[in-house]
Amino acid sequence: MPPPALQAGDVESAVHASLSEPRLQGALLVGPPGIGKTRTIEDALERYIGTFHIERLLCTTHLAQQPYGSLLLLATDADGPLPPDPLEAYGVISRALRERAGDRPVLLVVDNCDRIDELSASLVTQLVREHAISLLAATDTLTPPADLFTALWCENRIRRIDLSGMDRDSSRRLLERTLGAPVSPRSVDVLATATGGNPQLLIELVRHQRRQGTLQLHEGTWILVAPLDYTGIQHIHDSRLARLSSIARDLVLMIAMVEAVPLSAVLRIAEADVLSSLLATGLLHATAGPPSTVRLAERVLSEMLAHSIPPARRLRLWETLQGAVDIRTLPPVSRFGFARCAVRCHTRPDPWLVATGASHAFERGDAHQVLELAAHADGSDPRLKLQVARSLRMLGRFDELEDVLRHLDGHPDPEIAEGAHRVRLSLTDPFMDLPGPSRGLPEGASPRLRIAHAHRHQRGGRFDEVIAICETMRHDLTVPPATRAMAAARQGEALITKGAVAEGLGHATRALQMLELSSPSVVDRLIVHHCLYRSFLLAGAPQQTQRVIDSMRSLGATDSGAQVISGIEALRRGRIPHALTVLSACAGELERADPLGLQGVTDAARRLAQRFLRTGSPLPVARPVHPASARDWLIERITRFLQLAELGRTARTDAARGMEELAREIRAEGGVTAAVHVLIQAANHDSASAAQELAALPVREGEPIVALGRVLGIGIERGSVPDLLEATNMAEAMGDVMLAHDTAGRALVLAREGGERAQIRTARARTARAYRLMRQARGLQRPAAPLSTFELELAEAAATGATSQQLGARFHLSPRTVEWHLDKIYQRLHVGSRAELRKALDDDGGRA
Repeated sequence: MPPPALQAGDVESAVHASLSEPRLQGALLVGPPGIGKTRTIEDALERYIGTFHIERLLCTTHLAQQPYGSLLLLATDADGPLPPDPLEAYGVISRALRERAGDRPVLLVVDNCDRIDELSASLVTQLVREHAISLLAATDTLTPPADLFTALWCENRIRRIDLSGMDRDSSRRLLERTLGAPVSPRSVDVLATATGGNPQLLIELVRHQRRQGTLQLHEGTWILVAPLDYTGIQHIHDSRLARLSSIARDLVLMIAMVEAVPLSAVLRIAEADVLSSLLATGLLHATAGPPSTVRLAERVLSEMLAHSIPPARRLRLWETLQGAVDIRTLPPVSRFGFARCAVRCHTRPDPWLVATGASHAFERGDAHQVLELAAHADGSDPRLKLQVARSLRMLGRFDELEDVLRHLDGHPDPEIAEGAHRVRLSLTDPFMDLPGPSRGLPEGASPRLRIAHAHRHQRGGRFDEVIAICETMRHDLTVPPATRAMAAARQGEALITKGAVAEGLGHATRALQMLELSSPSVVDRLIVHHCLYRSFLLAGAPQQTQRVIDSMRSLGATDSGAQVISGIEALRRGRIPHALTVLSACAGELERADPLGLQGVTDAARRLAQRFLRTGSPLPVARPVHPASARDWLIERITRFLQLAELGRTARTDAARGMEELAREIRAEGGVTAAVHVLIQAANHDSASAAQELAALPVREGEPIVALGRVLGIGIERGSVPDLLEATNMAEAMGDVMLAHDTAGRALVLAREGGERAQIRTARARTARAYRLMRQARGLQRPAAPLSTFELELAEAAATGATSQQLGARFHLSPRTVEWHLDKIYQRLHVGSRAELRKALDDDGGRA
C-alpha cells in the first residue's frame, strides 16, 4: 500500500522536508502543465546550492529512444559510451558522480521524468536504493511517471507531492502584476475558478480576454464585462492532446463538449482500457453515481476544447455522442452540457432538454448560460421562460423581465404561475399592498412561495409576519432542508432586528448548520448567506460573521452583493484601503447589473472610506437613499447611516443629530437591535442624549451588542474610565476596530482630566493597542512623530528600564515632570509602555 500523496499547501516546506528527513531521499512533483513544477524545482535548487552537488538529467522524446539516453551527459569523456551491461553502467555513473561531487551529497534533478528511458530509470532507481543520491523529479498529470519512480514512492523512499492551483489571493496578485492595475473581486473569482489556479493558464486566459474585449479597464480597475471568451486559444491545449491516440482524443473532445457524460455511454464509445488510461493520467475524472459520470479534471481545459473544435468535427462528434446516449435518461448534471452542445451544433434541441438544462444552469448561478440556451431555442416553452425570468432578475435586467413575466402571469400550470409570482414578489414595492388576488398568502402555498412572502415582509420591515410564516416551516420535515434553512435564517434575522437577540442567534446558528448539512444550489446558498450576515452583524457575533463571509467569498463569482458585504465588513474592521479597493471594483460591476439595489449603499461606503483616508481622488456621486430596483428596509437604513458617518468626518454634531433621528425611526418600525447600533455610533459622535438612552438599556443575557451599548452609554454619561475601557474591549472583540479606537481615546482624555496615574497608564496602553490594531488593519506602518533632542535622550534612557525617580535625578527633573514628558513621547510614538517604547526606538520610530 503506497503512502498517501501530499496535497501540498506550502510546497517549498514539503520539498525541504523530503530532502532533509533521514527516512526520505527526495520528492516526486506531480501536477498539470503550467502549474509551476519547474519553478518549484528552481526555487528548491537555489536553497540547496552549496549543500548538495546538483546534477540534471535531460529527458526528451528523442533521448528516450536511446539506451541510457538521459544519462549520456553524466559519463566522462574517458569513460566513453556507457556499456550495455547494467552493472558496468552503474559503476561508471556512480564513479562519475563521486568524482564531481567530492564530499558533498548528490541531488539528481529529473524534470519530465515520464520521458526518461527505461534503462536510465532503472539505474537512477538503483542509485536511490543504495543511498548514493537524493532525487527531485517532476511529471505532469497527463502521462504517468516511469513505473520505477512510482515504485520508489510506494516503497516510501521518496514523497509524492501533488501540486494544486493557486488560491484566490495568489491569483489576484498574479493578475494585478500581469495587468498592472487592480482587478475586481468578481473578475478574480471567475478567472481563478476557470483556470483552477494554474498560473500559466491564468496568464494566457487573461491576456486573451483583454484582446477580445471581455476584460476592460473601468476607473482604474479591470472588470469582466461579458462571459469568458475561449475562442482562438487553441495553442494552449495542443500539447496536452498530442500524446493521445485518435480514439482517446475524440473521447476527450466529446466529454469536453458536454461537460459530463454518463459512464455507461463512455463505455459504449470507447474500450475500457482507453478510459482507464485517461483516468490514470488524471486528464479525466469519474464521479460516483448513481449514475456515475465522467468529466475532464480541469474545467478550463474543458471550456477551451469545447470552443476550439471546428464546426464539422463538432457535429460529427455530437452525432456519435447522441447515438450512445438516451437524452431522456440523462442525469441532471449532464443536461445543461448536452443542451448547450445541441444549440452550438445548430441542431434542433429537445425542448425538454433545453428547459431542464437551463434549470440546472440557473441553480449553479450561471444566468448568462440560461440566456444563451434560450436565445437558440423555441421560445414558447413556459418552463424555459420561467428560467429566463429568474436569470434576468439575477442580472438586474428589469425592462426585459417585465416582457417575459407578462406571458407567464395566470398560466394554467400552477407551478409556472407560482414561479412567476415569486419573481414578481421580489420586484414589487415591499411598502405597498400587492395587487388583485395576490394580496395575501394563498392556502396551500408551497414552501418556496411562503419564503418569497417572508422575504417581501422582511424588506418592508414587517417582522411579526416574517416570524409567523417561518415558524410553521422550520419544524416541517416535509420541507426540503435548504428551504428550512432559509426559513430559519429569515426568522432569526427578524427576531434579532426586533430585539430578541439571543433567540434570533439560536435560529441563525441552526440555519447555518442546516445549510452545511444540505446540498443547496448556489442561488439558495447566497440568499441564506446574505440573511445570516445581516443577522450576525446586528447581533454583534464576530466569529459567526467571519464564518459567513469566508463562505461567501467562495461564491462571489456569481454575486457582487457578496463582495459588497465583504467591503462593508472590512470598513467596519478598519481595513480601509482593502474596503475601498473592493467597493470601488464592485461599483463598476453594479453599474452593469444591480438586482439587489446595492449601488447606493456601495457608493455611500466608498465615500466614507475615502473620507477616512483623505484621498485626493474624486468622491463618487451620492446615490439616493432608496435603491431604484428593489427597496429594502435594511439596505435603506444602512445607506442612510453610512451617509451620516461620512458627514461625521466634518460635522460631528449634525451627524449625531441625524443618527438619533434615524435610530428613532428604526425603533418606531420595530428594529430595536438596529436602533442600538445607530445609537452607539451617535454616542460615539458626542451625543449626550444617545448615551443616556444606551445607559438605560436593560441587561439581557446573550445579547452582546446591547451589552456594549449599555456599557458605552454608562461610561459616557458618568465619565467612567473603567466602563469606557470595558466598552473598548467589547468593541474590539466584536471586530469593530474603529469604535474601539475612538472609545479608548475618549477614556484616555477622561483619565488625564482625572489625574489618576494608574488609570492614565491603563487608558494609554489600551489607546496604543487600539491605534496599532487600526494601523495594522489598514496595512500601514507606524507614523512616528519626530522627537526633539531632549525627548529622544529621555526616551532612550526610559527604554533601558530606568524608573521615573532615576530619570529625574539624571535630567534634574521631578518624577511628575518626567512622567509628563514621557506621556508626550508615548503619544507621538503611539506606544503605551516602556517595553513598547523600546521596540519603537529599535524600529527607528523616534528619530529626532
